[in-house]
Amino acid sequence: MKRLLVLLLALALAGCSFYSFKSGRTSVVSSIGIPLFENQTAEYGLAEQLTEGITAGLIKENIVKVVDPSRAESILKAAVITYKRSAYTFDANDNVREYIVEITIRARLVTARDDKTIWEAQAIRGWGEYAADGETEQDGQVRAIAKLTQEIINRTVKGW
Repeated sequence: MKRLLVLLLALALAGCSFYSFKSGRTSVVSSIGIPLFENQTAEYGLAEQLTEGITAGLIKENIVKVVDPSRAESILKAAVITYKRSAYTFDANDNVREYIVEITIRARLVTARDDKTIWEAQAIRGWGEYAADGETEQDGQVRAIAKLTQEIINRTVKGW
């Protein structure tokens, strides 16, 4: 009986021996530089807003270090390729209740040293709805940028 207890205790301890307090991060990227996005739309200031929003989102997430592109291990190269605002929902009288902002970017994460592609996406779409009463187009843009940021974070740090 004593031998059985020792064996069970040994098995239980062996099962715990592989536990680790290391981060669950699966990224090979430890630092990222984010130069100003290219803007291929007529929407003034959108590239700056996206660059700042995605930079702030990555800093807030605190999984990868955001640094000056000249010191980064990887570089996020991106371009805003489409911007669209349209009516989204209507009330019974056909009045617009909500609008939707849709932003599409092309993005590529490369190694800073040799410009080797880590990941690439021809079209990442972010969208954000906003109420016709009480909210502005910028509220929709902020929501769309948050979705784009989350997609970039997922692609950059969650593995492939």
